[in-house]
Amino acid sequence: MVIIDARDDGALAEVAVTYGPDASSASILCDGDGVAVFRQQLNRNVALYTCSSGGGPLRPAIGSVGWMYQYDTGLTAAAAVATLRAACIGTAADRLITAGYAAGDVDVIAERAGLGTRDARLRLAIEVAPSGLLATQPWSR
Repeated sequence: MVIIDARDDGALAEVAVTYGPDASSASILCDGDGVAVFRQQLNRNVALYTCSSGGGPLRPAIGSVGWMYQYDTGLTAAAAVATLRAACIGTAADRLITAGYAAGDVDVIAERAGLGTRDARLRLAIEVAPSGLLATQPWSR
């Protein structure tokens, strides 16, 4: 899965299913005719938000946030490599430890990520746990 923010060329933000070595716009899964299997363009007023490492203010992202699901298990991964490690988005370190992961066992793709309106009046936090569970909730800060 990849969430791609709106670009300078006027393309809208979008969500797409990926397949390949990484979860990026270059790996969007297409059928035999070159059409994306799943690509949902978002409203012009929607932006991808992230925050810097260690917390900090929520800011519009530049680029994309992507993660992978392992075939047959549904567990998350940051990349398709021989030594897959669990990955997460928006999951606090103390919650990872409570879930039984040791520090450094999980690739944190983004400490916090979400989608929201460009004026930041409405924001929805996105959390992807190492188990593959994806959850959303209103982002209050």
